Amino acid sequence: KTRGAVDIARQTEALGANLSAGSAWESSSLTLSVIADKAPAAMAIMADVAQNPTFKADELDRVRAETLDSLSVSFQRPGGLTGFATPTILYAGSAYGHVAGGTPGSLPKIKREDLVKTHAAAWRPDNAILVLTGNLTPEAGFALAETAFGGWAKPTGAPPAKPAAPSGYTPRDLIIDLPGTGQASVALAKPAITRADPRYYSGLVANTVLGVGFSSRLNQEIRIKRGLSYGAGSSLTPQGQFGGFAARVQTKNESAGEVVGRSCAQVIAGRDARGRPVCNTLCPALVAMQRREPLGSMELQVDRRGGTPLWIAVSSIIPPNAAPCVVHLLRDVTEEQHRRSFVQQVLQGAIALSSGDPDGRPAAPVVLSPRQTTILKLLACGASTRSIARTLGISPATVRNHIQQIMVALQAHSRLEAVVQALQRRIL
Repeated sequence: KTRGAVDIARQTEALGANLSAGSAWESSSLTLSVIADKAPAAMAIMADVAQNPTFKADELDRVRAETLDSLSVSFQRPGGLTGFATPTILYAGSAYGHVAGGTPGSLPKIKREDLVKTHAAAWRPDNAILVLTGNLTPEAGFALAETAFGGWAKPTGAPPAKPAAPSGYTPRDLIIDLPGTGQASVALAKPAITRADPRYYSGLVANTVLGVGFSSRLNQEIRIKRGLSYGAGSSLTPQGQFGGFAARVQTKNESAGEVVGRSCAQVIAGRDARGRPVCNTLCPALVAMQRREPLGSMELQVDRRGGTPLWIAVSSIIPPNAAPCVVHLLRDVTEEQHRRSFVQQVLQGAIALSSGDPDGRPAAPVVLSPRQTTILKLLACGASTRSIARTLGISPATVRNHIQQIMVALQAHSRLEAVVQALQRRIL
């Protein structure tokens, strides 16, 4: 009531402070950042804004015009339009089944009286939390709070009741035609856990692995391996009354079909050790789910985009409280598979040589350095060049040089033959 928008901006800038307001699905906030010795003066401004907003008509019109202008741009972008459509489907029929930031149809309907009424009902000391962080003691923090907000009186009525949580979600597909755009936004969204769910932290970790950052699974599969997009990601947004999950990617129109709509059998196309297809309509995991049998794990050979073979371990789970479905958890076990195969070949070679030397003469003695002996032992365990380099803290090139010297010393033509010769000569 004592400061306009220009006054607030001028006074906070003079203090080197930043004061901003924001709102979300279930809360509104004021955030202040200021150096410690300017905190009392800055918090006085913050308290005035929190308790005594005027909502001047000209300032409301200015913010409304800026927001509508931003929306007009967002509505022409596939990604923005996807974000607007998602809550109207996930939370349809509830207080959350709308666009949180407003739409070109809803914003012009908001009047100054609506803001005054909402502020009087919701902005009150018994419905607020004050958080202070920085280089200050608890006593100093409480003193600042008392000075700035000690006179904020609690209204006589009760705070507004929380809206009912969304319910009755029905899965559906939605296609929005946006003529003239060269790209398509593809999103998969569903209701998820709330903040009070005991799986909250596990959910954050799982979502981070799946779709947060350049090394996430989604970005690896869609951008790095297939080059279908500049980036793909996911989000988990647990709230007090509801929660949501979404995985999103923006790609060329002609590539949208590659990003979505393919079954896991088409994407994985796994084969067993003999090359026989495993991923098909008779997927062992799906069959086990339909028979209500325990889901096991299996190792499959698949192909990277460039055709390079890869071994993966596939574990399957049935998510609780979800429609009947199977989630595959994939892990790269190519190195482990190669190690097992190498060890098996070593054993077979050792058995073949155990019949003894045909002429009965002992093999010539071989002297290896301690480092070469260590590398030979790692080779016998099926370790790769890179794995040996990581274990010993040396470069792969150095490992290759040692292996070459080992093969010359043992008169072997391959790593496998070198290991078998070392077993025969009792070096290992």
